[in-house]
Amino acid sequence: MARDGWTFEPTVPCGFVYPLDPFPSGQPGTLTWSPAPGLRGVSIELWRTASAGALLSSAVLETKVVTGPVQSTTSKTYEKLTGSDTTGIRDTAIVGTPHEMWAANNRLLIDPLPPAHQHEVPPVQITGYCDGQPSYCSSQYSIKAADARMFDAAAPTFSNASGSLLTYMAPYGGVTTNQLTYSLNAADVGSGVLRSVVEVDGKIATAERSLSGSECAPALGADGLRYYLRQVPCSLTSQLTGRWDSRSVVDGVHTIRLLVEDAAGNSTVVATGDVLVRNTTPIEFGEGKPGTPNGWLDRTTRVSGDAAQLTAWWPGTAVQPSTKPSVVKRCKSASYARKHRLLCLGRPAQSALHHDFDAKSEDTIYGELKTPDGRPVESAKLDVTWQPDALVAPTALRPTGTGPGGTFRIVVPSGASSGRVTLSWLARIGDAAPAARASVTVAVPAATSFKAPRRVRPSANVTFSGALRGPAGTLGDVPLTLQVRNQGQWKTFETATSDDSGRWRTRLKFAARRGTYPVRVKVGKSRSFPFVPGVAAEARILVS
Repeated sequence: MARDGWTFEPTVPCGFVYPLDPFPSGQPGTLTWSPAPGLRGVSIELWRTASAGALLSSAVLETKVVTGPVQSTTSKTYEKLTGSDTTGIRDTAIVGTPHEMWAANNRLLIDPLPPAHQHEVPPVQITGYCDGQPSYCSSQYSIKAADARMFDAAAPTFSNASGSLLTYMAPYGGVTTNQLTYSLNAADVGSGVLRSVVEVDGKIATAERSLSGSECAPALGADGLRYYLRQVPCSLTSQLTGRWDSRSVVDGVHTIRLLVEDAAGNSTVVATGDVLVRNTTPIEFGEGKPGTPNGWLDRTTRVSGDAAQLTAWWPGTAVQPSTKPSVVKRCKSASYARKHRLLCLGRPAQSALHHDFDAKSEDTIYGELKTPDGRPVESAKLDVTWQPDALVAPTALRPTGTGPGGTFRIVVPSGASSGRVTLSWLARIGDAAPAARASVTVAVPAATSFKAPRRVRPSANVTFSGALRGPAGTLGDVPLTLQVRNQGQWKTFETATSDDSGRWRTRLKFAARRGTYPVRVKVGKSRSFPFVPGVAAEARILVS
C-alpha cells in the first residue's frame, strides 16, 4: 500500500475513505496523489470502489479520476462517475464491488501519459463535484489499496568516509588485523539511503542497513522489484558504519569495493582497491606513504638502505643429479664427472625457459629478495613488466609481493610469446628508480603451417604455402626461407614474405631428378614478430 503522497482539499481527517458530502455548489473536493521529490511515477494501481447519488432534479454530482493537468490537452480521464436526478427520485451510480477488496472490477490501472511526458505518471486527481442543492448530493471514493511503481534515477552521495578498511584499500595496503572498519555519511534525493555494502571479489560480503525503521526493509517481489509501504521508505540522510572480517576469505590478494545504496537499488562506489590478506602472517604488503621503506625484516622492523639482492628463476629448468647407485659410483671418477656433468652434478634452475608454441601448461617464476648480508625482505612490493621480443613498448603487469623468507612467485599463462619478465624493487615507496632488478626470459620458437605436395613429376611447377601462428598485428613482413636437403646439406631454393594476416605462398619449378627430397621452412625475424627464428616446419616430396 502506497501510504504517502496523498493530499485532500478541503482538509478532512487522514484516512483512505473520503466522503465528499456536502460541497458548496461549484466547489470541488479533490484527492491528489503526487510523486515525492526526486522520484517519477511509472504506474499507479488502485483497488477502489465509488458511489454517487443525487435527490433533487437540480442536483448533479460528478466524481472522476484524472491524471495530468486538469482540462489540459495532456490530461487523461480514467473514469467518470455521475449521479443525477431528472424524475424527482434519488438516482445513484456505483463503481466496483464494495464488500470485496480484491474483486476484479475494483482494479484501476493508471498508466503513463504519451512519450512526450517521458512515460511519467503526473499527479493523479480524484475529484468530487456537486452542482445544485448541496444537501441532496453526495459521493464516496474508497481506496482499499494502492500500488505505485516509482523510478529513482539519482544515485546516493557520500562524504567523510574513513576507517581502517579504506586505509588498507589504498594502493599497496595490507591487512594486519582481522577486523577492518569504516564509517561514512550518505545522502539521497529520491527513495532514501538503504545500506552500505562491502563486496569482496564481486560478491556481497557484508551489508549494514540505514537506521530508518522497519519501513526501510524491502520485500523482494517475484518480478525482481523492491516493495515498500512508502514512496520514500528510508531516511534521505544517514550515517553508516560497518566492518569486514578478513578471516572470511583465504590468504591472498582480494579486490574490495565499498558502496552506498539507496532504496531503489542505485549505488555509488565509495572506495575500491586490492587488499592483501595474511591472517597467518599479518605484515603489510608495500604499505606506506611516499618515502616509506618497501619491505620488512621482521614484524616490527622495516628494511633500511638502498641495496638488496633480487633474483628470479624458472624452477622447471632445474636438473637433479642422478641417484642411481651405478651412476653415483661412476661419478666418483673426476674424468667421468667432467664428461657427464648434468648426470653427476645436475643443474640449478635457470633464468631462461625454452617453450613450445603449443604448450598448454602455465609456468611459474620463483624468486627471492634479500639484503646484501642475506636477510630476507618480506612484504615488499615488486613491480612487474613484460617486454615481448619485438620492437614494442613493455607492458606493466600486476605487482606482486614477497612472502615469508622474502620469496615470491608469478604465474605466467600459457600461450605467451618470446620475451622478458622484469621485476623491480623500489627501496622506498614512491622512488623514481628501482634499487634492484631481476629478469627471466622465455624463448618460444616461431611456428607456421606448411602445405606442400607429397609427390610430383620431374621439373613440375610446385606451390608451397602456409600461415604463421601468433598474435594478430605481429605477423606481417616476416621473411621465410625454403630449403631442400641435397647431398647432405640444406640449401636455400626459394624465399617468401608473409602478409599482414601471416599467410605466405610461392610457386616454382621443382627438381628434375627423381628421388625423395626433404624440404623445410625457416622463419626469420622481423620488428614486430615476437618469436625465435628457426626451422618451423618440414615435409618430404617424392619426385617420380
